[in-house]
Amino acid sequence: MAFSGDLNLMKTYPCLASCVSWFLLATLWSAVPVCGSTVLGFQKSGNVGYELVGFGQPSTNSAFSGNVFLGTMPPGATIEYAAVYTNDFRGPTSGGGAIDVSLKDPAMTTTGLASNQSPTSQSPNPGGLAFGWEIPVNPLSIIGNGVYTISVNPNFFNGNANQMAGAGLLVVFSDPTLPLSTVTVMHGVEFLDNSSGLFPSASASFPETGTSTIGAGAGQLSILTFGDDMFDPPMSPNELVQFNGSTVHTGLDGNLNPNASIVTANVTTVAGHNANTATVTAGGDVFSWHVAVLQSTIPEPGSALLALLGIGAMMSRRRRQAG
Repeated sequence: MAFSGDLNLMKTYPCLASCVSWFLLATLWSAVPVCGSTVLGFQKSGNVGYELVGFGQPSTNSAFSGNVFLGTMPPGATIEYAAVYTNDFRGPTSGGGAIDVSLKDPAMTTTGLASNQSPTSQSPNPGGLAFGWEIPVNPLSIIGNGVYTISVNPNFFNGNANQMAGAGLLVVFSDPTLPLSTVTVMHGVEFLDNSSGLFPSASASFPETGTSTIGAGAGQLSILTFGDDMFDPPMSPNELVQFNGSTVHTGLDGNLNPNASIVTANVTTVAGHNANTATVTAGGDVFSWHVAVLQSTIPEPGSALLALLGIGAMMSRRRRQAG
């Protein structure tokens, strides 16, 4: 992505390992800081699914809007969590920037999501080169499948060159017809720039909380990035999405056309707390990473009890045979 303004001073600083605190939306979700600014946004086990959609555009410091389409929710599904994501490069370093965000549903009802909202996350490198917004959406504003319009109006000042490159919508839903799984949402902006060699990659590990567990088996990973346009040098094929050390996608070249990408890949998960890690590596591009969603298997309800009953029955048979 091409940036305006003087970035050289920012690129001379080493990356700091810092954690950005995050607010609590409800008792269903909590913030657990990990490396960088990525935190746990939401996690739920059960008959759950998710859909991540978005749009990209040439970077702007003016109001913009775009349409996204939700199409995978079963009729009558319960909305468990929803959020709108957007970005800013070269935003105000002192938190002076803010945005208004609204969402229009397929019935043409517009809901204001944020008014004069300051960034909710900031890249951990000094200077705040990348800012992010994770804007909660009232579940009642998601009325089912269809076209939703995200509108963003920046209210920036401090004389900075601001570059917003699109927006995304994440919806987590539940329905008895869905298979059992755990959906884990990690969000918070991470800045990547391998052209300078200072910020080549960022990672997010997926924790377990409460009764939500991540099992071993087939899973699905989705990530949303902004600023990964298709006009960068040939190093861009070196842009990688990896999961537990295995490459699951190569190249982030604006598949939301332009300046934003959503990558969804089949992955293999392992069981355990923070045992699964997604990593995004920059090639010659400069961009930011805003959300990662992992859907993983969980044990069937009662399977542990059934296993114990089976072991008990086997031991009982052995005792009778020994007698």
